[in-house]
Amino acid sequence: MRGPLWPLTARGTVLFLAGLVITVVGLRIGLDAVVFAGVVLALLVLSCLVVVWFGGAAGAVQHRVSPDVSAVGEKIEVAATWTPGAAPAGLTRWSERVPTGLAGRANGIVTRADQRIDRVTIRYELTGTARGDHSVGPLRVGLVDALGLARRMPTVGEAFSVLVGPEVHELPSLSEAAGESGGAHSALSPRAVEGADNLIARPYVPGDSLRRVHWRATAHRDELMVRQEEFESTPRATVIIDRVRPHQTGGRSAAADLETVLAGAISVVVRLVRDGYVVALTDTSGTTLVPDIADEDGIRSALAVLARLQSVHAAARVSPMAAELGPVVLLTAGRVDAAVDSTGSVAARSSLPVLLAVGPAVSGIERAAARGWRTGVVAESGAPALRAAWARAIGAEVTHGGS
Repeated sequence: MRGPLWPLTARGTVLFLAGLVITVVGLRIGLDAVVFAGVVLALLVLSCLVVVWFGGAAGAVQHRVSPDVSAVGEKIEVAATWTPGAAPAGLTRWSERVPTGLAGRANGIVTRADQRIDRVTIRYELTGTARGDHSVGPLRVGLVDALGLARRMPTVGEAFSVLVGPEVHELPSLSEAAGESGGAHSALSPRAVEGADNLIARPYVPGDSLRRVHWRATAHRDELMVRQEEFESTPRATVIIDRVRPHQTGGRSAAADLETVLAGAISVVVRLVRDGYVVALTDTSGTTLVPDIADEDGIRSALAVLARLQSVHAAARVSPMAAELGPVVLLTAGRVDAAVDSTGSVAARSSLPVLLAVGPAVSGIERAAARGWRTGVVAESGAPALRAAWARAIGAEVTHGGS
């Protein structure tokens, strides 16, 4: 919303023109009283203009954004609190600039519910439509004098940042791939259940309950032993992003493919975290982008990193990556051979190596499969294609639910 070009309201404009006309008429007919009345009327409007333009416009603005980082398509709640340096005579409108990449209405009328004795708080909602670090604002407020004759819409405060990460799509759980054979089953069962195989014996120490005496171990060791449950540590998984810009052919957009890769990466991270894994997010150069993602806070940290992540022209030469024991998911766009080569023998050391390749005509899939990768092709952007590729790679049935 742009500020008013003319500093007077309709009422103020009429009164000011009336004052000028009365003054001119008084001069023409030679009546000092009429001239005086016209001058007073015009000066009244001008004095209101001075009050509005030189008072009540300063102050501080604080913005609260919830959540502090969001995903594409997620609602963002914004609250802007303006504390003016001096109480303005009146407020009419407010507006903040909304850039491309965000959608929403950030302007309106200031109501009584928005105003307090010493501050004004306005609230509105935005929705992220594109990944990135978006600058919103600054805040503009409409000021009028007590008589409603003059107006001004100054800029107060500064612009603020809204972080929007890639879109998160619902993916099938690893538990839906329970029919897989071979070594995949252990990867699909993130936590071992406490049982007899997890029991170990240790020497008795004062204070241990006699109910925990392990008689077989006691007889074997010839000393009093007690049972101790050993719980397996939280399983780990790794998500690897290939963000090297490929040589594009056929008019395809490298930027669009990167967005699909990043949306796939955060969707896989969310899926693995919900399945009970601690996830490390890396790229093919071996750089750890976000370590130890285990909860919603970790997911938000990953969204913040991916919101600012850009493609690179070439990956640094590093030694072959060491895989964590557990699932490893590699996402690439048009660089299957190079991405697989950069990860070394990860597929052979991972219990569930998954390769998701973005693009309608991806080459190198067969060679990747021969090296142990479970492959899926994301032929186009959007949830259905990603969900189908993921389900195919982990051996789950393709479902059509979710977002």
